[in-house]
Amino acid sequence: MQQVTLNNCDKTMPAIGMGTVLSSRPGANPSETMKSAILEAIKAGYRHFDTAFIYQSEKPLGEAIVEAIHLGFIKSRDELFITTKLWCTFAQRDQIVGACKLSLRELQLDYVDMYLIHHPLRVSEKIQKFPVPKETIHPLDIKGVWEGMEECKNLGLTKGIGVSNFSCKKLKELLSVAKIPPAVNQVEMNPIWQQKELREFCKAKGIQITAYSPLGAYNTIWGNNRVMECDVLTQIAKSKGKTTAQVALRWIYEQGVSLVVKSLNKERMKENLQIFDWSLTQQDLKKISELPQHKGHADNWHGNCSFIWAGGGSIGDDEIRPLEAIKAGYRHFDTAFIYQSEKPLGEAIVEALHLGLIKSRDELFTTTKELQLDYVDMYLIHHPLRVSETIQKFPVPKEIIHPLVIKSVWEGMEECKNLGLTKGIGVSNFSCTKLEELLSVAKIPPAVNQVSGDESNLATKGTKGILKAKGIYITAYSPLGAHNTIWGHNGVMECDVLIQIAKSKGKTTAQVALRWIYEKRVSLVVKSLTKERMKENLQIIDWSLSQQDLEKISELPQHKVTLNNCDKAMPTIGMGTVLSSRPGANPEMMKSALLEAIKAGYRHFDTAFIYQSEKPLGEAIVEALHLGLIKSRDELFITTKLWCTFAQRDQIVDACKLSLRELQLEYVDMYLIHHPLRVSETIQKLPVPKEIIHPLDIKGVWEGMEECKNLGLTKGIGVSNFSCKKIEELLSVAKISPAVNQVEMNPIWQQKELKEFCKAKGIHITAYSPLGAYNTIWGDNRVMECDVLTQIAKSKGKTIAQVALRWIYEQGVSLVVKSLNKERMKENLQIFDWSLSQRDLEKISELHQHKGFTMASLFGPHDFVLQLDAEI
Repeated sequence: MQQVTLNNCDKTMPAIGMGTVLSSRPGANPSETMKSAILEAIKAGYRHFDTAFIYQSEKPLGEAIVEAIHLGFIKSRDELFITTKLWCTFAQRDQIVGACKLSLRELQLDYVDMYLIHHPLRVSEKIQKFPVPKETIHPLDIKGVWEGMEECKNLGLTKGIGVSNFSCKKLKELLSVAKIPPAVNQVEMNPIWQQKELREFCKAKGIQITAYSPLGAYNTIWGNNRVMECDVLTQIAKSKGKTTAQVALRWIYEQGVSLVVKSLNKERMKENLQIFDWSLTQQDLKKISELPQHKGHADNWHGNCSFIWAGGGSIGDDEIRPLEAIKAGYRHFDTAFIYQSEKPLGEAIVEALHLGLIKSRDELFTTTKELQLDYVDMYLIHHPLRVSETIQKFPVPKEIIHPLVIKSVWEGMEECKNLGLTKGIGVSNFSCTKLEELLSVAKIPPAVNQVSGDESNLATKGTKGILKAKGIYITAYSPLGAHNTIWGHNGVMECDVLIQIAKSKGKTTAQVALRWIYEKRVSLVVKSLTKERMKENLQIIDWSLSQQDLEKISELPQHKVTLNNCDKAMPTIGMGTVLSSRPGANPEMMKSALLEAIKAGYRHFDTAFIYQSEKPLGEAIVEALHLGLIKSRDELFITTKLWCTFAQRDQIVDACKLSLRELQLEYVDMYLIHHPLRVSETIQKLPVPKEIIHPLDIKGVWEGMEECKNLGLTKGIGVSNFSCKKIEELLSVAKISPAVNQVEMNPIWQQKELKEFCKAKGIHITAYSPLGAYNTIWGDNRVMECDVLTQIAKSKGKTIAQVALRWIYEQGVSLVVKSLNKERMKENLQIFDWSLSQRDLEKISELHQHKGFTMASLFGPHDFVLQLDAEI
């Protein structure tokens, strides 16, 4: 790797760094993805990593460095060059050293190699949303802030100091007061935004330019595809046998500029480093110098934000490529009012007719007005809800969201069809329940339900059965997982199973995913702004997936749940680990079962101090890593619980650390209060003597739980066996609201009131004893011997357990289920590719209710305990 010598920095800087900004899209687990990507980058040869407080990637970068040293990828932290940045809310003289130390704690480092001022402004309040209110933005006190930066260097917290997004004017102001001049100015730079004047100024002042967005930040909401789709760069790349990205990066390098580039793809990581053993010709450089200039990133996060929320088909007037798509063969275009793409799509259709690309508008099928058309082919209700005001920002305020009056709205849709404004009408994002409600009032049934369409969603939507039965056609949006967007994930495009199938067939991963959807007899809308990928996405008709391929895809890991106030998504199905007291049961048996569960695909494990299974679970994780069953502990979601004897403010952090020692982990993913009571002595026998049972000091105990989260001992905190009343009490004092309430729930104990209450409060329910804890001393066989469930199971060719688990899943609830039997472990995961009918759900809803577990059965029938049982 080529190195750059910096002014006033005690270390040379690698010419290429890896960017680490985290996506904020929901449902994904970006922190884990980033950590894995950084480890791959280190393997590939990257030694410079660029992060920032606001990127939320300092922690995964720190974890990756620790693991890289442990795995022997590097011998010492000193082999790496780490850059981080001072965020605008800390840009005051007295906060800078503290902010730097905060970053160092996240990074688990004693120093960084470069500390930059992120933007030349200060924000006086914590940023809650973008754009930032005007009144919280202030000019930067350059003199005071730079004194703080110099102090960081003098204290040894950083080897070098610099700036980012500084203009010539701001640099002049800084240089007039600086004792130590800045070593670096990190700015947007690429062939489409060449920064000639700023480059010359910095060169004259001995300040090294580092380029961010060297490829135009394509496939992000703040960037564009102008670099990666530039004809001049593409032609040069073709002539040299290089990629467009390599040509852009080489051009930057030849300007004497270092750069940070981000990719999570192993092959592209390697390609991005391969720019040093060849060069651009003078003619190449001349062509690039003549390119029209366009600034990509602008500091419009702090006013007049121009980002456009992307939808199914397009993201903004100047970035849509429908003409290219029509040339490639596309004849179906999906748009919507909110996408802000109706107008440019209409203009493209007019131009396509003018150019002769199509002979008639009737050759196209358009789904959605403002299209300059007499009619659309399909008009859909976008979401099953109403918003009473124009949306100014996301998320939308709760008070302007209302239930959809399905009957009257559908009458309006039917009128559109009767007037000839649309050929067909349908819906989008409708559940089975909403479809049933619609069908009960519709004169014209919906033709289409457009729903999220990747393997982790389409197969688990619970809609396929009812849609088929009612003659409603599914259209899949986000068929590739909406990768590289803030609301999607890379799970489809980075799925090892799909990648292997694609390699064996000589296809792309995207083609395999699209073919899988096509073989489900589902139509799809897929978006690409790249000509080649547009063509590739159409080439899925003349080949097929084998039965083995389909089986592999059907066994992909299960769906995950995004939790409130938790830094990690939780797999919907977890494995329970309570040790049985029956003869022959022992920790070694549990460890073996856990390894089998990991092999079967389980990634969520639920334990507790009192279960005596933390130690075998920790040993199983170590062995799974050793055997290669998982690549990293971060692939697992581990829940454990605070036992009642530790339920005091001053004992909670130590109790959590005790569990972590047993588990051999640095953190758990979820830490729960096991019961809403305290026991003042170690429990010797059951039932527990009345005099050692006490009410829970909810405020003090929850402060201890919050401390565990703030210390990084757990990603999320929650409760177990809490009633509506206890949760209300907790919420009245909590700074961090609970992410989870784990309670008994199954078809025989449906917890309807608690479920609705928790949903309203943003608290996720996890069900224990989903099968009634049959064959245990505290459970019973009512679920597994229920005639209604037995009949439904028989009619569907499923097991009773699968029907019970599917019912729970369809309630929007995750679950922990325990089995030590390999076959049943696998069966319990096979609940995602089918659904219960409305009639099935009605029958289950009418089941006689019976509570299985009671706290009185564990702690004794004392008045206080009986009162707690009565509440839940």
